[in-house]
Amino acid sequence: MCFSDAAGRARAGKRELPAPLRNRMTEVWVAEPAVREDLRALVAAYLASAAPAPPVDAVVDFYLAARAEAVRMRAWLPCSGAPAR
Repeated sequence: MCFSDAAGRARAGKRELPAPLRNRMTEVWVAEPAVREDLRALVAAYLASAAPAPPVDAVVDFYLAARAEAVRMRAWLPCSGAPAR
């Protein structure tokens, strides 16, 4: 079994998979989790084997703060995505 991530805008400039390989895959679009409890469940499941008491809330807090800052900075950038001079 193989999993892959196609991270939207981050794919800019990258080539598509060859058709024979892509035809063997199933594409599933999943919305970004935005509810804190959904994020906690994902982080807890991911870190469960990493430490006896993983810092789930700290990771979720960091993610939410980083995402909010990215959204704020994105609103500041011009439409082209290039920083203003």
